Amino acid sequence: MAGSAGGATAAFSRLLARSVTDDWRVTSYSGLQQNGHSAAQDLLPRLDVDAAGVGEVAEEPQLTPHQFPRGASPGTFLHSLFEDLDFTQPVPADWMAARLQLSGFEEKWTPVLTAWLDGVLRTLCPARGIALNQLSEGDKQVEMAFILPIEQPLDPLRLDALIRQYDPLSVDTPNARFPPGAGDAERLYRPGVSHNGRYYLLDYKSNWLGENREAYTQDAMRQAMRSHRYDLQYQLYSLALHRYLPPPHCRL
Repeated sequence: MAGSAGGATAAFSRLLARSVTDDWRVTSYSGLQQNGHSAAQDLLPRLDVDAAGVGEVAEEPQLTPHQFPRGASPGTFLHSLFEDLDFTQPVPADWMAARLQLSGFEEKWTPVLTAWLDGVLRTLCPARGIALNQLSEGDKQVEMAFILPIEQPLDPLRLDALIRQYDPLSVDTPNARFPPGAGDAERLYRPGVSHNGRYYLLDYKSNWLGENREAYTQDAMRQAMRSHRYDLQYQLYSLALHRYLPPPHCRL
């Protein structure tokens, strides 16, 4: 700043003499999975809902869960049902009817979805021999936000190479595609549950794989997980939960 003969002053701004990098950002699993198409979208809260084959299926005389409307909105609705359920109790039909009406779905789906969710809650996990209806409210942890600091630029090729060393599901996945950068990975991870000293992550997917239950083979479900990079999703969530749990409780 300099003075003049008339007493007035003139202001001068300093010139920036270094380059400024713009590769620091807040991202999420959704942002990484969507190939980095929009940095702004990374900041938007959203559910990880994806349903193959968006659209309505022609109504048949006997309704089944496979004929329920498909797409992001129905997927979000199905996801919300599990968030509010008491796993230890049968699914109330009147509660289901009210939720359907509130979300704009026809009441005819009440018995279909009620029986469907009851079946899901009773299904045993083959690896551990437990079912969701064996988990009390005290065993569950509601969704929590997490932030994972990324201190060094995250390169998709190096990330893929690393996780493919440890997770067989990741071996045949499409390559991750996002611009390398540092920053924070921010997300809500799905409810966690504890059982017999172990902790588990729950996530609810509504991908449509076919018109009947025979389409939902282990191979078909694994392929859907690979194509949508759900492996990267549960790896990030597992890392966040591992860091959240203090030793010696971090057993996943």
